[in-house]
Amino acid sequence: MIVEQVQCDTSPWVVARHLRHEPWLVFLESTLPDPLLGQYTFLAVRPLLRLRAWGASCEVIEAGRRRWLYGNPWMLLERLYARYELGTTAEAPWPLGGFFGYWGYDLKHFLEPRLPRRAAADLGLPDLDVGLYDNLLVWDNQTGYCWLVATGLQPDGTRNAHRARVQADRWLERIEAAVAWEGTEADRPLETPGRLPEPGSSLQRDGFLRAVERTLEYIAAGDIYQVNLSQ
Repeated sequence: MIVEQVQCDTSPWVVARHLRHEPWLVFLESTLPDPLLGQYTFLAVRPLLRLRAWGASCEVIEAGRRRWLYGNPWMLLERLYARYELGTTAEAPWPLGGFFGYWGYDLKHFLEPRLPRRAAADLGLPDLDVGLYDNLLVWDNQTGYCWLVATGLQPDGTRNAHRARVQADRWLERIEAAVAWEGTEADRPLETPGRLPEPGSSLQRDGFLRAVERTLEYIAAGDIYQVNLSQ
């Protein structure tokens, strides 16, 4: 495993934007200047494996191969994670990688199967889409230092020192390229997404007001204390 403090003469945002075309980029930016709640920013690309789930249909992408499994996504995620040991080191109080991505609300049915199923799957998005990232850049927002983490993990869960060195050198190359890129391409405006659809609502004003009144009744009765109600 390699954990090195490296020189990065630009911001995490510039590096992330420079790498925006890398596969499955994740950028976890902490903008709150708080030593406990917003100390670190993480940047990672090209996960060791990726797991996506649509209900109980799970897709695992690993070493360039895809395979489909059927079952509880939570249990599958636990089995996959058990194969790897990212480890810890005194040099790094932050995570040395892990599963980054998103967990959708509909995964609740695997934890509480008695809950009613009312949401329509009209977006085609997976309920779970995460990648296992075993090498990354970490910025300490309190000190301004940048750290490189390269675990050298392999698909079978073993570690390889040469693989870790290759990962580390690749990050050094990415940082150098991002610094050179800043001030040229970085100053160009972001690409526009083209024509956006007109906003719409599935709830009219009267229905929304009735929902607000019902929410207030639930709060007054002590059944709930908060609702994320939007139109």
